[in-house]
Amino acid sequence: MWTPSRRLVRGRPLETSPQPGGKLETTLGSQLGGLAKALTAVDRLGFIRAAQAVGLSLGEIRGIVALRDGGDTPCGHVVNLLQARSAELDRRIADLHSLRGELHRLVELAESLDPADCDPRAICHIIARPAR
Repeated sequence: MWTPSRRLVRGRPLETSPQPGGKLETTLGSQLGGLAKALTAVDRLGFIRAAQAVGLSLGEIRGIVALRDGGDTPCGHVVNLLQARSAELDRRIADLHSLRGELHRLVELAESLDPADCDPRAICHIIARPAR
């Protein structure tokens, strides 16, 4: 006499029965119908994390997913987003190089100043020197 085996899918019992050729048939088809959607959600989460790792915003990612969901290939749109992100990083890197130069200049200035000469009306004469 056959007895169904019991397995758990997301904490619920899943009964299976043997079929010819050793395959198993589920008796909880509605439960497994959602499994394909769950895998799609996992794939989407993986994509979202990868897209965030290269600096795309959630709004940009939403647009990419919408293109794919609409049946379009988002590759051209993604290339445009990545080019824009790369240009933005180039600008930020240039700004950071400029800031580093300013910090070096302030350190050199600080090394030549005497704290006794600090104007009590100023918070710090290294960062903001009053106009003379």
